[in-house]
Amino acid sequence: MYLYYLVSYFGAMVAIIVYAIFSKKIEKATHAILIAGSVFINICIWLFEQLVKMDFELLSVSYILTELFLLGIHLLLQEKEEERKEKEAAFIKNMLEKSAEAKKSAFYIPKPKPEENEDFLFFNECLSSLTATERKLLELHLSGKKTKDIMEELCITENTVKFHNKNIYRKFGVSSKKELIELCRENGIMS
Repeated sequence: MYLYYLVSYFGAMVAIIVYAIFSKKIEKATHAILIAGSVFINICIWLFEQLVKMDFELLSVSYILTELFLLGIHLLLQEKEEERKEKEAAFIKNMLEKSAEAKKSAFYIPKPKPEENEDFLFFNECLSSLTATERKLLELHLSGKKTKDIMEELCITENTVKFHNKNIYRKFGVSSKKELIELCRENGIMS
């Protein structure tokens, strides 16, 4: 009976690890390797007990040590996650402060003169409708930054850059960065 219990237990542990990997519950391969390693060690200890007859049961001690090990790993990961969240919160606070400053100084939106054309007025409307992040992104595009540099500077993913680009393009009625830069050039935002 004990053999069936152990085989079921080890099988369930392996199945849960495989499920967690495929359902992306485990973020990094090293986490999966650590968990699988602890299962493998328990299996090896059980096999060792089967081959060498002893009065002491190593497997129960191994279970306790494995649980303590996994609990320690969980606590370390939780601590790292809290640090990451604190850094993210500090970054967001910093970005909000910068965006407040950027709203004041990022772009000079000239006041239209009566003789200005409708395109110029439309452009200024579009420019004033940008969010702080979109303004910063536009500013970086106009300064000649590449997507990779923008991702690093703003600490965002490529998909986030694409999302903001799509919103900017939609607001200005263009379909590419090249068209956007040309439109800005025509309206005196950049030389």
